[in-house]
Amino acid sequence: MGNDISSVLARHTKIKKDFIREFAQSLNFIAACEKIGACHDVVQKLLTRDSDFSEAKALCENRILDNIESRVYADAEKDDNKLAMFLLRTRRRDKYGNDNSAQQNVQVNVQVNLSEVE
Repeated sequence: MGNDISSVLARHTKIKKDFIREFAQSLNFIAACEKIGACHDVVQKLLTRDSDFSEAKALCENRILDNIESRVYADAEKDDNKLAMFLLRTRRRDKYGNDNSAQQNVQVNVQVNLSEVE
């Protein structure tokens, strides 16, 4: 029988295994579902119901993002001062601040200076 519990579990196990393999390559949920021929709603339900599957997906995301972060840092160190400052501001806000506070200060100073002129 094609719909007995063991065959459904086997299908779900295959979907999860195949999804993780494809997701680890692209970090694209929809593309990974399409590549393995699974409905993204089914994969989403499996992620919601299976904490091990959800954890495996999160590990894939973290590994890929760590890899990207390493490459970005390497590029920033080589020749991209704007990227380097962005990274410093996001990682060490206490030391380097962020662009929003600088913009707010400029706006406030301009308003104060205009009111003093009149």
